[in-house]
Amino acid sequence: MDIQECNEQFAARFGRPADAAFRAPGRVNLIGEHTDYNDGYVLPVAIERETLSLVAPRNDKIVRVASNQQEESAEFRLDAIAPGTPPWANYCRGVAAGIVERGLAPGGCDVLLASSVPLGGGLSSSASLEVATALAILSTAEKRIGGMELALLCQAAEHEYA
Repeated sequence: MDIQECNEQFAARFGRPADAAFRAPGRVNLIGEHTDYNDGYVLPVAIERETLSLVAPRNDKIVRVASNQQEESAEFRLDAIAPGTPPWANYCRGVAAGIVERGLAPGGCDVLLASSVPLGGGLSSSASLEVATALAILSTAEKRIGGMELALLCQAAEHEYA
């Protein structure tokens, strides 16, 4: 995916440039397919397909998310997160809720998600979307978290919101 094209899409969608970009790869499980969400063991491997998140902070508590794989975008408030429409954005809402619940104090932001991970192809497109979203929203937070906590936050988001 071309970052310049993503920057142009961001500016066209939100009327301003992105401040930062983050990358989350898709993955394939070499062993243990469908056991990860049942607390089983897996051997995942990152692949070249990825989800990019471009972000720019806002001066309010509103998060606006758009995706190059979906026509509908979403908007929600960080102080009133609840599942809603479109359904794909519930992954983003769940991640945001997890960040807020941990007291990390994120700010509002505009996020464009650009993914080359095929939906429903067994390449963890939802996990890639969640991590890319979390990195974007966390870039507005007052604190940071480690990789393991990030993974657990995204895993919990999928169970609670998706």
